[in-house]
Amino acid sequence: MANDVAEALGYSDREQAVELYCEDVRNFKEVAPEKRAFEISSKTRLIKELDIAKLIHRSPLASTGAFYDWVIPIAKRDKE
Repeated sequence: MANDVAEALGYSDREQAVELYCEDVRNFKEVAPEKRAFEISSKTRLIKELDIAKLIHRSPLASTGAFYDWVIPIAKRDKE
């Protein structure tokens, strides 16, 4: 999901953006099975709310406010 966020924010090199701006990247397989709400590929990388905000802040796109307003409340809800 980290790469999906980077792609939606207009990064041409999603991998590099995630490596540069995200501090707490985890592979989905590292998440304890009892904490998983759903199953996805074990290669999927997850990032936390703060790292999403960092990607938004450094995005090459001019209009990231709507993305922030949509994603951050979902991240906060799912964190509980």
